[in-house]
Amino acid sequence: MESLSCQAGSAARTSTVRRPDESAVVIYWRRFIAIVVLAGLIASPVLAGWFGLGGNRNVREIELKIQDASGKPISYATVWCYILRENNPDPMKPDMSDLWRMALRLKPESYEFVSNSVKPINGMGVNPMSDKRGISREQFPSGDKEAIEVGFVILKNGYLPAKLVTSTVTQPSDLSLVVTLQRDPASGPVPRYLEEFDSIRYEVTSIDIRDSGQVSSVSSLMQQLNELADEALRAGDKESAAKMLFYIGYLPSASPGGAQKVDFYSSQAIDARKKAFKLNANNAFIQARQFAVEGGQFDDIFAARGNTSPERLQAYAEYVERKRLFLDKLGERAWPTSHASLVNDYSKLGRWDKMNAEIDRIKQLEPKMPLPNKKKLN
Repeated sequence: MESLSCQAGSAARTSTVRRPDESAVVIYWRRFIAIVVLAGLIASPVLAGWFGLGGNRNVREIELKIQDASGKPISYATVWCYILRENNPDPMKPDMSDLWRMALRLKPESYEFVSNSVKPINGMGVNPMSDKRGISREQFPSGDKEAIEVGFVILKNGYLPAKLVTSTVTQPSDLSLVVTLQRDPASGPVPRYLEEFDSIRYEVTSIDIRDSGQVSSVSSLMQQLNELADEALRAGDKESAAKMLFYIGYLPSASPGGAQKVDFYSSQAIDARKKAFKLNANNAFIQARQFAVEGGQFDDIFAARGNTSPERLQAYAEYVERKRLFLDKLGERAWPTSHASLVNDYSKLGRWDKMNAEIDRIKQLEPKMPLPNKKKLN
């Protein structure tokens, strides 16, 4: 999400005339007291706004209370968002039309896989899911000099997608909004295992792997996902079972430096992905990730002193063509970022004609997708 900041103007230089009877210690303490007083004034809520300082003073918390038509809270709903300056919006940043289009495209089979590190379009925000009480909170710029437009899309199994647009204003006060989801008439009762899957997705986002006490949580969640997949299979729901197994790849682990990471190419993620693919080879997102993993075998071509033999380059070119045909077949079911990966493939191969053609095609599919400039052909 976009972060906005403002800077205070440079302070005017002043000079101190030292009287003969003033010692250096007295001058030091006078300056020290003056600095402390000034810092205290700037830290006050009112003057912080004047100076443009004060850190989170220019941040507003927006609370979403997500409920059904009867007013009952809806737990573990997915929340996406965007943020734009109202008076001078960036034409290349997503707005409600973009998020809503993604919601309608992805809800049938892959919206659960959208995260802060894996997004179908660049620039969209992923809010915390609603908690057990149906509440999702996030902080946004309050708009220190101009109003900021914030839009939300809310998704939940068994319900129709919902959307909400609001504005933050110049005074930094929090905002609480109610969002009512309507039942999807085409959907039956939501099975227990899907509700549990949503609760696990919510829990995954709150894990801090650097806390030794939470390391065991990852193993526990992996076991729960496997058990839920078995429950879904017993109910004859291969599609949901595949999603649960695939989601194992989203569980965090610790990097060698100790930082938290999600490694989609770890052995456990690859094994889970293979199982998911066998269960539901028709899921567009799972299929696309399989292609991405297959493409990893060609990384050696572009490494330092890589294997650029004609045979390896030909194998890579054949892989890229299979990938293009596959994505063409999926069409809008495939994430725009998957389509955009072809531009990078053709660039690596030096196939500028095909790269240009892909840029044109993707701009038709997603006009705001950031892409390189087309190459001039001789």
